[in-house]
Amino acid sequence: MRNRKGVQRVVSVVASLALATSSIAACLAPATAWAEDEIETLSVETETDAANTLAADITTPGTEADSKGTQGENETAPETEADATITYLVWFRLGDSTGGPTDYGIDVDLSQGKTLNDLVAEQRAEGVLYDAGDIEMFGDASLHRFVGWESTAPLDEPLEASDFAPMTNSAYYSLDITAIWEDVDAVDPWMPNSDRLLPYTIENGVMTFPQNPELGEWYQLTVNKADGMTLDVPGGSAPWTMTIDACYLDSDDPLYNPEPNSGVYFLRGDRGGDYYTSLWVSYPADKALSYQLNGTGTILRTGGPQVLSIQLDSPATLDLTLSGETVITNAQGATLTHTVSGAVDAEGMGDDGLWSMLSLVTNWLGEDAAAAAGDAVNTAIQGVTTMYVYDIHLEDPNGAEFAIPAGDQVTVTLPIPEKLSAENLHVFHVADDGTVTDMNATVDAAAGTVSFTTSHFSTFVLANVAPQQTAATNASETLTATGDASLIACAGAALSGLAGAGLVAMGFKRRR
Repeated sequence: MRNRKGVQRVVSVVASLALATSSIAACLAPATAWAEDEIETLSVETETDAANTLAADITTPGTEADSKGTQGENETAPETEADATITYLVWFRLGDSTGGPTDYGIDVDLSQGKTLNDLVAEQRAEGVLYDAGDIEMFGDASLHRFVGWESTAPLDEPLEASDFAPMTNSAYYSLDITAIWEDVDAVDPWMPNSDRLLPYTIENGVMTFPQNPELGEWYQLTVNKADGMTLDVPGGSAPWTMTIDACYLDSDDPLYNPEPNSGVYFLRGDRGGDYYTSLWVSYPADKALSYQLNGTGTILRTGGPQVLSIQLDSPATLDLTLSGETVITNAQGATLTHTVSGAVDAEGMGDDGLWSMLSLVTNWLGEDAAAAAGDAVNTAIQGVTTMYVYDIHLEDPNGAEFAIPAGDQVTVTLPIPEKLSAENLHVFHVADDGTVTDMNATVDAAAGTVSFTTSHFSTFVLANVAPQQTAATNASETLTATGDASLIACAGAALSGLAGAGLVAMGFKRRR
């Protein structure tokens, strides 16, 4: 965003770099992925030795030149049964040497008869590769549009050993498939060498540039912030930031505000890729940040503990509020609350900054995954009529499981499943060793929810229990075993239909 006092605009790529980093990490996920510096060359005397053994002494990692290999007149990959030790690598060369899209390779089983187009489609299905027309920012901040692929081997014919060239001093054979890009001219809504916008119009929260239609639509974002908060969009007008502060509007515009970050912004709608506006929010360490987007768009938390990464599909309002608890919700309607401690880290950030970036996972388990927990509960207490088994835990933005710190606790609220009654409803924790603990849950029949407080996550069971059979006393007391292991049966065909969505409810009944 431009500084009104004449400081040159700077481009913030914080959110973009965060997304690029996660995209690079994702590149290693599908199939067996190889980075060039991970391939170890083998000390061998002849090409035949290299083809028949992987047990030679390891020397130094291969260089970039080694990974690409050279294919001479007599250097084609063998095509005999002795080639079982050969590893065939297809390298996706993404064409950026400046720190953006990173080359990577996958190993290929030639017996499957796949084409390069097949491999591209598989990688694209994993969210790794590009579709035609995608725009990518290279490491030098230049923009490029993806056009397609090229290779020395046909793209639409099954791969053969002869398509691959031996890599120097190794038992690997490689084939490159290279991305084709075209440059994208930067689209700038500013007048040349000026802090003024090009002529624009704003109608119903949509900004357009009549004389420059290629700039597309920009949607108004109005941020309502609580006292004690400050906002900042440390960006510019470049296509990958795509944010205009109201302080740059014409002074006679009704939305004009002379102060930067007053809470009125315009975000470009036709973003042309995974580019977000980074809204930095500062707030007291003893408070928790809550946000609600009223409009169509997306908010991600991958940019950092203070960053809301925002895309809009229409004009919207963002309400920011403060409270003493971090509240995390998920698509299943479950909620987790965590009381803010007020403690700050070395950078002065309160613990809400971390907690508000976490995701709550509440998955129903079924069949074998639920059997052990179901048997443990039925062994510990009589009178169980129906139960649902859950895996409940927290995950950080990278998908790693987050453990509740020692001495801390959270409250989890779950919607009561359709086949369970609010009456005589219990929540049990089942430890890895089979120990069953009643969590002394609180049921809100009117809201259709059940809540419990815990200091650790694992497997939890929601169960209706006949009142005369209830043996639990408090959350720190384990239930006493009262019978044989039970027969686990499906709750019925109506529930089995949920299996397709990955959420299977199981009913457990004791054998009589």
